Amino acid sequence: MAETTTTGTKSIGIPQIDKLRGTANFHTWRSMSITFLDIMGVWDIVSGKTTKPADPGSSQTTWMQSSQRAKGFLLLNVDKGLMPLISSAADAKTAWNRLEEKFDRKTTTTLHSLMKTILTLRCSNKREIASHIEQFDELWDRLLQRTSETSSATTSTSSSSSTSTSRSSSTETLETLLLPLASSPIAKGAFFITSLPTSLDNVIDNLTTKDTVTYTDICNKLLDLYPTASQASADNAAFFSASNKKDSRKVRNDQNKDGKLCGYCKSKGFKGIGHLESECRTKKRERGGTAATAHGPNTELKTYQRYAFPTTDSRFPPGAWILDSGASVHMTDNLSELEDVRPIDSSVTIGNGDEVHATAIGTATINAQLTDGSLNQITLCDTLYIPELQFSLLSWRKMAEAGAEKVGDVRGTKIYKNGNLALETVPHGGLEIVRAKKETAAITAMQLHRQLAHLPPSAFSTLKGSMDGIPEGGIPKVETDFSCDACLKAKFIRTIPKVRTTKALSIFETVHTDICGPFSHETPTRSRYFISFIDEFSHYSLVRFIRTRDEAPKALMEMVQLVERQYDVKVKKIQCDNAGEFSSTKFKEQLRSLGIHQIFSIAYIHETNGTAERFNRTICGTARALLYDSQLPWTLWAEAVSHATFTKNHIPHASLDGATPFTITVRTRIEEKCARTLELPLLVRRLVYSFCFVSTVG
Repeated sequence: MAETTTTGTKSIGIPQIDKLRGTANFHTWRSMSITFLDIMGVWDIVSGKTTKPADPGSSQTTWMQSSQRAKGFLLLNVDKGLMPLISSAADAKTAWNRLEEKFDRKTTTTLHSLMKTILTLRCSNKREIASHIEQFDELWDRLLQRTSETSSATTSTSSSSSTSTSRSSSTETLETLLLPLASSPIAKGAFFITSLPTSLDNVIDNLTTKDTVTYTDICNKLLDLYPTASQASADNAAFFSASNKKDSRKVRNDQNKDGKLCGYCKSKGFKGIGHLESECRTKKRERGGTAATAHGPNTELKTYQRYAFPTTDSRFPPGAWILDSGASVHMTDNLSELEDVRPIDSSVTIGNGDEVHATAIGTATINAQLTDGSLNQITLCDTLYIPELQFSLLSWRKMAEAGAEKVGDVRGTKIYKNGNLALETVPHGGLEIVRAKKETAAITAMQLHRQLAHLPPSAFSTLKGSMDGIPEGGIPKVETDFSCDACLKAKFIRTIPKVRTTKALSIFETVHTDICGPFSHETPTRSRYFISFIDEFSHYSLVRFIRTRDEAPKALMEMVQLVERQYDVKVKKIQCDNAGEFSSTKFKEQLRSLGIHQIFSIAYIHETNGTAERFNRTICGTARALLYDSQLPWTLWAEAVSHATFTKNHIPHASLDGATPFTITVRTRIEEKCARTLELPLLVRRLVYSFCFVSTVG
């Protein structure tokens, strides 16, 4: 399900969906990703329909930008363990193919596995029919997609390579033979009927009397008979609030006898077998073994939330193993603790009735610490890797099957194997965790990274000599694939697209202006700012130096009158920022009287006044380089700015096809004597002119 746009991705316009965690949610993630990539307009690039242009130019640049945008979407919506797989790809198509190869390999073995999953799928309880339909739909859609894609590719290859009129038998693949079956709604309904529980035999017999019953007909009939869980719970809640305790308890128990859903702890039990409220061990334990009256829905919900998720508490030490008497197998959320890892696709039902998916299985090792301080290495075979679990569970049932025995009380538990002490547990957070060596109690690299205000992991090595209170386990080891989602989102930069749709058609039709300063050194004429004046058509630029910002409107109007008199043109538009000097009522009325349209940039977004902003940055950088090279005092920055502007007007511009702004403006060629370096004789003449101008004005 797509989430709302987060703070980190809002400005760049990349949607965020449920992250890809592994094989368990790949196909759901794949369908959502294709939809959003198509909305973004980049799916043709990811799928390979639009290839990279061979000739360098604007089309190739556009293709690369779209590919990087699609790659950013993939990088943002996968688990951090999969980020290196995508970031090392050259483009989005390569990254997508890598994910397909890793989680959805198109082999005969995977097709057989998918068919086996469909054939062995069973609904254990008729009250769960809605979730069963969703699960069956997902599996069948995968089968239809697989057969359609592979059959299309096989048919295309066969038709292009075959020269005879008859098709050889080698082209009849398993996908080709299964395609008509997967496309038939009648066949889909027949397979779905075989997955229904025996308690629905009467309904099945009624449905199968029709020769052409489809999958849709079957689903509609079942959903009419057995509404979804949310509808049923809403009906029950309304019934409880409107009835007395005796009647509500009687009705609830009658409803739960069929599915054995406990009215107290809401648990369905191991493998969906379940129990009734009168048999509930949780109720007896919490009520001291005495019978109690039924609770209303609100009280039941509070008790359920308190005891169903105790192991998700963040207070558990990282790497700790929790001894669980209800777990059927060993489970962990840390893939680095497993050896001999093999891929697997299975589901596990947890205490609240939800299902989590295991993506791998392997052998885990625990370094258990005994009371005498010695360490005992425990090997756990067939341990499931479940990324969604958020903790590690040690199954007492599996250990008991291996011949282990346990003795314990409220202070902890000791587990023996063949008469020897194997491990000990200690109470923690209401549960029991395995006593391990002290290094396992140290904080992880991610926790230290967050506690130190997202300090880069490369700086961890400098902490030991300058920081007190380092954990006993020392500085945690930083993995090579360490990645922080918050840091990645925080480093996203805002990209403002160019919004200009039209360009000026003649010189000085539209001009861009901006004020730069204040500079730290005053010029001989006591100026600390300069105002730029750039023509949009020819890129010809003028600068005027001012002492204070309130002189900007006057200097700007002087430059407008200069170009109108000297070049016999009329300035029609002036684009500037929202500075108070330009947005004053007096200046607006002055421009309005001359028929000049004033265009303001968006407040606090300097990119929307990019022409003037980039010009000021370029000229200031060039002026600094001139002063450093000539070793002249910084008070002569105005001369350096004037020289840089003069030179920029007389060199070819990229958008003018080799022409210069000066030649476009005055229609003459550059004289060779115009090209000069910034030297002392040239500055002397300019300084003399500046002082004469000041004395005349003063």
